[in-house]
Amino acid sequence: MVGAFVGYYVLIASKMVGSKGKVLAFEPEPRNFAILLKNIRDNKLTDVVIPLRLALSDKDGYELLTLSSQPPMHSIVPIPHLSHAYKDSKIIVKARRLDSLLEELHLRRVDLLKIDVGGAELKVLKGAEKTLSDVKLCLVEVHTKLLEKEVRDFLEERGFYVKKVSDIHLVAYRSSERKVL
Repeated sequence: MVGAFVGYYVLIASKMVGSKGKVLAFEPEPRNFAILLKNIRDNKLTDVVIPLRLALSDKDGYELLTLSSQPPMHSIVPIPHLSHAYKDSKIIVKARRLDSLLEELHLRRVDLLKIDVGGAELKVLKGAEKTLSDVKLCLVEVHTKLLEKEVRDFLEERGFYVKKVSDIHLVAYRSSERKVL
């Protein structure tokens, strides 16, 4: 879960994978991350969920996270038409490419990739080039037509079928996964 926020979808995914699977939960903002940790502990999911306080990006290093008055909307690439929601404050957060992080964690594959990072979706995907070759299903939230097109093109160029399932949600899948939809 990239952009895990406080863990709503993390909890759902952890129930789906059960004790044999793992859910990686990425959340760079400290307050959201603290609530995410509490939710993981309270739901007794510490054996299933791996919480990581960092942003996923197209580079390893650091990113500037713009904070929002709406906690789920913090972003390393703020969305222009939502500028009214952003505060003047920013924090520096650790950033990693998904590809290098999975290698470091000795994780071989990702079956499902859910991305909701308030405008930085393309950066996350670019940092997951290698990982995407094994991903079966990718759920991406996009807030602008331009970002929607860029994400769609990026995923289609890598062999995904992309379907718009709501005003802001794309589902990308391999032909072998069509039965899921």
